[in-house]
Amino acid sequence: MKVGIVNLGANNHKARLKRIATILKAISHHYGYTVEDIIGTRRWADLVWPRHAAMSLAREEGCLLREIAEVFNREHQTVINACRSVRNLCETEPQLAREYERLKDMAPVSWRQLE
Repeated sequence: MKVGIVNLGANNHKARLKRIATILKAISHHYGYTVEDIIGTRRWADLVWPRHAAMSLAREEGCLLREIAEVFNREHQTVINACRSVRNLCETEPQLAREYERLKDMAPVSWRQLE
């Protein structure tokens, strides 16, 4: 019985990692960057929104903070801050709120195509 639970958790973990990778592919394609650019250490202003949006979308898809942090080579607190930043920007910047909604709307289609 425990073996089944452990395997189920491992399978869910793998599925969530695959989902993060697919989100990264969709976001990088949408913004014209490579996945390496999005997960890299560069702090260019034009990379911040795609990176934060990808982290936030992954979180909304049920991925765990530690999984997102692992893929993005960040601390889990950085993921929390990115999600908070996206939420705050969407509340105060209507244009970014619309952009984020477009990403959420297009994401499932792009994720199925890229998986």
